[in-house]
Amino acid sequence: MPDRLNHLMRWARKGGGAPDVPRIAPAKRTGLLMSGDALVRKSVLGIRLSAIVETALFLGVAVLLDQLYFSGNRFWALEPHPFWLLVALVSVQYGTNEGVFAAAAGSIVLLSGKLPVQSIDTDFYEHVLHLGARPLLWLVSAVVLGELRNRHARREIDLEHQVEESRKREHGIALAYQELKAAHEKLEINVASELRTVVSIYRAAKTLQNLSVNEVLAGAVNLVSVVLGPEKFSLYTVEGGALALRLKRGWAEDDAYETTIWPDNPLFQTVVVGQRYVSAADSVDERVLARQGVVAGPLFQGDGGEVVGMLKIERLRFSDLNLTTVENFKVVCELLSTALGNARRFDTATQQSILSTDSMLLSDTFYARQAAFLAALGKRIGFPVSIMRASVENPDDLSEEQRQSLPGLVRDACVQVLRTTDLAFEFKSGNWQYVVVLPNTPMSQTQIVMDKFRIAILKKLASNVARLKIECEPLVELREGAAHAQALPAAEEYAQQTKFLLSLARRAGFALSAIRLSVAVNVQLPPTLRMRLPAALLAAVRENLGDSDLAFNLERSGLTIAVLMPGSEVSQARTKAQELRTAIARKLGGATGPVTVQALVEELAGVGGTPIVRPPGAAAAPQLGFGSDDFGRMRQPAPEAERR
Repeated sequence: MPDRLNHLMRWARKGGGAPDVPRIAPAKRTGLLMSGDALVRKSVLGIRLSAIVETALFLGVAVLLDQLYFSGNRFWALEPHPFWLLVALVSVQYGTNEGVFAAAAGSIVLLSGKLPVQSIDTDFYEHVLHLGARPLLWLVSAVVLGELRNRHARREIDLEHQVEESRKREHGIALAYQELKAAHEKLEINVASELRTVVSIYRAAKTLQNLSVNEVLAGAVNLVSVVLGPEKFSLYTVEGGALALRLKRGWAEDDAYETTIWPDNPLFQTVVVGQRYVSAADSVDERVLARQGVVAGPLFQGDGGEVVGMLKIERLRFSDLNLTTVENFKVVCELLSTALGNARRFDTATQQSILSTDSMLLSDTFYARQAAFLAALGKRIGFPVSIMRASVENPDDLSEEQRQSLPGLVRDACVQVLRTTDLAFEFKSGNWQYVVVLPNTPMSQTQIVMDKFRIAILKKLASNVARLKIECEPLVELREGAAHAQALPAAEEYAQQTKFLLSLARRAGFALSAIRLSVAVNVQLPPTLRMRLPAALLAAVRENLGDSDLAFNLERSGLTIAVLMPGSEVSQARTKAQELRTAIARKLGGATGPVTVQALVEELAGVGGTPIVRPPGAAAAPQLGFGSDDFGRMRQPAPEAERR
């Protein structure tokens, strides 16, 4: 930069070569025959084409007017002669060459017309002088006026060159000023950053005092940026025997950095196994890094513990890659190791704790076991259990102080509104922040609890912008017949009744059909809906069967029920299966979720009691079903496989 500035200043004082100044590209010519630039710049024998065209047009119009309205003698008797105007204008406009051409053309046109007759008292030489006086005067005037025009043109060119040089000099001075200003600002920033380095490092290190691993990682971004100032860096943690990317900063989409570093990678062997720092300044370490970064180092589990991660810098300014930066990098790795070790121990203790550290409510790890226990107890003893969920929909609109006080406000609201038997849980992740289990509280009474809970929190929060979302759903509902899910006959009775009814159908000559209802449950199904399935299936069957129909429970779970329909043809059985399927969905509240209900319709005996004999490989019967993606959809087998 100093050489560049000195060069610019020498040039500004006219003592050095001119700098490279970007020039404006000349306008692209149109290429048209009569366009302005082409006509003015093009010349014939040193005479510009525009002057020739203008002279020819002027003389042509003058001759035409002379022939039409005058005597045809080329205005010989007219004073001053009109051709003076042509010679003067062309000479002043274009210069000497064009002026002489105009004078010569005007002289030719003048002498080509009717010439005056020589008088008796005039000798030959006087007559010739009389005829050539005007052309001579035109030529002299063209030379004088043209040279004056050329002098002015040369002066204009000199002035334009001076203006261009002034503009270049101004641009160079402005460029020098901008570079001097940038250097000055950079020096100011460097001085100010040196003064703030200790304070910045101290403040950045304070962010690592958080107890959560996620908060420590967020503080690590600030610490690395302040102390090292890299353009790109990343942090990996040991997961499943490999280094997995945990956070990254500055990466572009076309970067080819590894997101997972496997144990056979030399970088993994050096940093994790060898517990050594590597730098691209060393030729051996450069091969280990393999263009994956410039500096990398291990993160330990406390002092002298095992390696739990790696900090890697992918891009750093060349001037910053020095011994001081490498030592600062080691200090940053040590700070991160201590903070991550403390955070991991805290997270492990928190996961095993019953109470949440922020609000002293029950932790989310205790929720699943307690909810399952209360649900089982409610079904066994016979009391309803409901669940209330609450969360703030717009936490970003709240102030930092309000967000920090929210767990305590929820705890106070629970003490004020809830009963001693109600259990409140705080969730660290997910869509819901707080969940309350309400034993012996039916859904009809949950609205009162929700209103009181909402009023208590919003009153203490003292915010008009907070939107509190509260919902309730039943965990255990008391339904009629729910306690008798096993009251239906079992699978052994189903086989005996089927054999008996087939014999009776052949003897009495009536049709016999069967329906098998089965419920397939996805693992993602909430426990509240899973507990309601057997009761919903049994209630739907009992409400929709005819007097002669027989139902059987084929599994202990109550999720597979068979129905024998004496006297019903297969078409009637299909209709009944559709009704049962709709009734089950209605019992589930219309929200089937990840649940699939299938109804298998089978014709055991046709009209007249004829037994149905299936050929090998034929489908048993049409199958109806619905699931989470296609509620109410029928799935039929191929027509040739369907039994008539």
